[in-house]
Amino acid sequence: MSTISRPVVSPDHPDRHAHCQESLREVFQSVVDRAMAAGWGEPEVASAIVELAENHLLTTASGTEIRVIDIIRRIT
Repeated sequence: MSTISRPVVSPDHPDRHAHCQESLREVFQSVVDRAMAAGWGEPEVASAIVELAENHLLTTASGTEIRVIDIIRRIT
């Protein structure tokens, strides 16, 4: 599995989120590929990842982040 690169921008940099996504992209794709190779369907894998991420946010989030999650739930 690939190494996740360290942040190259400050925490308040407007592109930090995009940099984080790029850093995780290869590892994320590897997890998706491995789950599908094990027999899980792509929609199941995507849904499971979204729910895992949401649960992680809910256990670590501030009030503002929880409100964002609620907004996302309403529009999807």
